[in-house]
Amino acid sequence: MSSSGQPPVLGRLLDRLRGRRTPTAPESRGAAERRAVEDAYDDARRRAESEASMRRMPGQHMPGGF
Repeated sequence: MSSSGQPPVLGRLLDRLRGRRTPTAPESRGAAERRAVEDAYDDARRRAESEASMRRMPGQHMPGGF
C-alpha cells in the first residue's frame, strides 16, 4: 500500500488521470495496458451478456413486456 492508503496500481492510475506521468519500466507499462484492455473487454462482455439476457427475458426487465 502506498502512504495515501491506496494500492500502488490505483495511485499510478490516479496520477495518470490527473496528467502526471510516473516513471515506469516498459514491461510494467505494457502489463498495465494489457490489464486495462482486458478490463475493458470484460466490461464489454458483461454488458453484452446483460443485454442478451434482457432480450431473452424481456418481460422481467421492461414494463409492457416488449
